[in-house]
Amino acid sequence: MKTISAILFCLLTPWLLQANDILANHNKSLSWVDAQVQAIQVPRIGASDASIDSLNNPFIFIYTVKKNHKLIHVAYKHRYHHIRPLRLMLIINNKAMINNRWYNLNEKLRGYKIISITPDQVTLKNRYRVKILSLRKNRNNVKIHIK
Repeated sequence: MKTISAILFCLLTPWLLQANDILANHNKSLSWVDAQVQAIQVPRIGASDASIDSLNNPFIFIYTVKKNHKLIHVAYKHRYHHIRPLRLMLIINNKAMINNRWYNLNEKLRGYKIISITPDQVTLKNRYRVKILSLRKNRNNVKIHIK
C-alpha cells in the first residue's frame, strides 16, 4: 500500500505543480480587474430628506378657462409642501416631544395650542377642532403570551 501511494505521489506531483503555476499566472493576468473594481468603489452619499423636500415640483398643469366666450389654456406649476403629520414621541415632566421638538403647556404648534399634557397623551386645540396625540397604540392583533 505504501508503494502505491509513493508511486501516485511521484506521478501526481509534477501535474499538481503545473496546475498551481497555471492558477498563479491566471490570478496575475486578472489582477488588473481587482484594481479597476477598487477604483470604482467610491463611497456613495445619498440625498438627505431636507434636500429632497426643498425641490420644486417639476410638473406643469394646464387647465382651461372660458373668458369672453373663448377657451384659454392656462399653465401653472402646482406648488405644495408636504406637511408631516404630528407625532408624539415622548412626555417627560409636563413637556412633550412632538416631531423631535420639545413643547410646554400653552405653547402653539401649527396653529394649535397645547391645552393639556397627561402622562400618555397631549391635547391640542385650535378654533375649529381638537386633536389628541397619544403614546398608546391600539394593536389588537399583537398578543404577548408569558409562560
